[in-house]
Amino acid sequence: MNKKNYYFYIIASFALLTVAPGRFAFGLVLVIELNFLLLIGLLFRQLLKIIDIESLNSAMTLIATILSTVLFKQLLILISPLTALQLSFTLYLVPLSAILLGSLFLPKVDTLSNEIKSRFSVSGIFSIISLAFFLIRDILGYGTFTLPTSNGLFENIIIEGNIFESFTFFASTPGAIILFAVIYTIYFSIQNKKKDTNKDKPEVENVAE
Repeated sequence: MNKKNYYFYIIASFALLTVAPGRFAFGLVLVIELNFLLLIGLLFRQLLKIIDIESLNSAMTLIATILSTVLFKQLLILISPLTALQLSFTLYLVPLSAILLGSLFLPKVDTLSNEIKSRFSVSGIFSIISLAFFLIRDILGYGTFTLPTSNGLFENIIIEGNIFESFTFFASTPGAIILFAVIYTIYFSIQNKKKDTNKDKPEVENVAE
């Protein structure tokens, strides 16, 4: 990815990670939604290709993504009404992440199976990072591990007492933004060091020669 794509990746991450409540259960729902929208988008683009109207690809895929988001929310209301209520408008921010991840970072491939493998290799990594982010917020902010249920949230208390009381800030949106910034600062520092190392390697080889 070039520098421009890094910025789009940050936007995709920010929309998904920082606005939602700091519970692993909510993160799990949003990650499932993200991958659901990616799959629908891929299938819909394949349909447009079959009926030979790829010129309308961008507009039609956007419409399909929005309609799929509405469908996902209705399914979530049926399965877990309280979870749908608590996530509220956050569910409508996920399409931004899905569109960016589905169109920016990988070239188009010929077959549907290869397309799915390519796109989900990116979304898989993104999903793991997202779930880890929500897990950290859940543990630091509440001392719990949560999962969505039909009645709301299943909550397993991992840390009892006030040991992490000072870390409850990370359960809030401002805390998530700071944690997000720290993680990406570390990530970009590692990437820059890798680039510097790769630049230095040819010079070392030339000296050796």
